[in-house]
Amino acid sequence: MNPQVKEWWLYYLRNGGLKQCMSYLCRKVDGGLAYCPLGILCAIYNGVKSPNKNLWEKHEHTCIYFSFLRSSAKLEDRVLKWAGLSESTMREIIEMNDTKHYIFNKIADWIEDNL
Repeated sequence: MNPQVKEWWLYYLRNGGLKQCMSYLCRKVDGGLAYCPLGILCAIYNGVKSPNKNLWEKHEHTCIYFSFLRSSAKLEDRVLKWAGLSESTMREIIEMNDTKHYIFNKIADWIEDNL
């Protein structure tokens, strides 16, 4: 995994104060948005590719851009390539979030230890 992307991702998983959701990369909840771990990675990607934007503002645009409003939490190939993640790693993270219901901190620990 790209070491800089990993550092940013771990930061937002552990310290971002973001709401967590299952089965979607990004989802509207309680007047705000919630993210799965891969949705956070997409928001970081969007911030790096468009550095004049705040990662967490105008989320609806970010969500639509990455097809977040569909019922899938799969990343686009360009985000996987940018982050240096494999399809199998993406599937493991989806399983931790959507099936095992791990909290962000536990997923961050796994990412830190394994990627």
